[in-house]
Amino acid sequence: MSTISISGFSQTSEQANRQGTMEGVMEEENIVTYQAAYFNRFQPNSALDMLDQLPGFLMSISGELRGYGSDTGNVLVNGRRPSSKRVTVPSLLDRIPAAQVDKIELIRGPVRNIEMQGEPEVANVVLKTDVPAAVRWAFTGDHNFDTDRKPWTSNISIADQWEGIDYNTGLDLFRVVESDRNQEEIRDINDDLTEKRLEKGRAWEIEGNLDTTASTWVGDTLYTWASQIGLQTGGEDFLSLRTPQAPGSRTRSEILHSDTGEFQFEAGITAERNLSDDLKGTFLVFATREDEDETAIEQSIDADNNLTEEKFRESNQIELEFILRGEFEYSGMDSHNLRFTAEGAYNEVANTVDQTSDTGAGPIIVFVPGENTTVKETRGDFLVKDIWALGDYELDYGLGFEVSKLTTSGDQDVEQNLHYLKPHAELSYTPDETMRARIRVAREVAQLRFTDYISFSLFTDDDVALGNPNLRPETTWK
Repeated sequence: MSTISISGFSQTSEQANRQGTMEGVMEEENIVTYQAAYFNRFQPNSALDMLDQLPGFLMSISGELRGYGSDTGNVLVNGRRPSSKRVTVPSLLDRIPAAQVDKIELIRGPVRNIEMQGEPEVANVVLKTDVPAAVRWAFTGDHNFDTDRKPWTSNISIADQWEGIDYNTGLDLFRVVESDRNQEEIRDINDDLTEKRLEKGRAWEIEGNLDTTASTWVGDTLYTWASQIGLQTGGEDFLSLRTPQAPGSRTRSEILHSDTGEFQFEAGITAERNLSDDLKGTFLVFATREDEDETAIEQSIDADNNLTEEKFRESNQIELEFILRGEFEYSGMDSHNLRFTAEGAYNEVANTVDQTSDTGAGPIIVFVPGENTTVKETRGDFLVKDIWALGDYELDYGLGFEVSKLTTSGDQDVEQNLHYLKPHAELSYTPDETMRARIRVAREVAQLRFTDYISFSLFTDDDVALGNPNLRPETTWK
């Protein structure tokens, strides 16, 4: 595969992209600050390029888990976590020109009002203020010799201020192309070879996302808005040539074609303000919806090129999430920082499938247990914690409580009521600015994937992946 990339950005001032040439690294308790000049040697184009060169830091990608508190990652912008899940931190940072970055702080312990949320370290990207408008664009084209469809990515974004509102809006368009060839051997329980398969396939997808983040002060309250609208369309072609190993057997084929389409929407708003001299509050409302359709046709062709069976499947899956969250921080006690978090969430996945099989006598409805299933969860997540400063030592301890009601309905009806205590304690020792040791003990509760509750038919394998409505999350001590 060969790649051609073109990218750039423009600003209204010639001086806006001019950085200093002196490196700057400053260390203090729990923070290592890297001034923008430190990254000059890497010739970064964006804030993401700078973060990739941050020594000893590995970015965790958010957006895959239900809820907000457990899925915010380890990167902040101006001391705050993004109020969006689908607008990922990498895509957000990639739109910020390097010239707009003032410094990046590598935080290795509780400082100011920054919540570590169990991460060993957090990166805080601090942007310059009063900078002119910046437009950033990029295009990347690839060449894949195994397919006639060419993958490419493109994006354009603008960051500016209007009427006291700081905003960043961007449009991403890209096409993903995948191709695969492989050989497979099918064996029986005695490990005797029964069939050889030669398979090849290709899949493609075109996706477009328009997202916006904006923030402004209204009185003493900082409001932040984040939203994204996304559209996807794609398809897959698959061919499997199957040769039984019994004497006299001839090669038959399985041909699969599928088309998919998806609509995604997300919106969230955060309000942050000081409720008193010692008490700070943050409130978040968040909602998302994903609607995916798929049609698939599989044809079985015998050695004489006769159609022996045609399978058809039409499916729709809708995912919904709604979150209310409140965070409170109290700093009125010497050497203590108290925090309380409460989050309520509603999640739903509804899967509907129509499937038929036609062997020449007309379509016959095929029923797969557990395919037409709706999974709903109502969950509450609460946390009380304290950060206690003890000279060179610091103790971060607290107790979380998670309660949820999980229901599965449709082809099978199951209801589960779950509750878990989640204590944690972390002791850190920092004798000087160059050394820090820590030990952490915590009970963690894994999240279940709702798709594991739903059955799926596997066309090309003539098999079914059955869902399990009785799954319970794993708990571990770390």
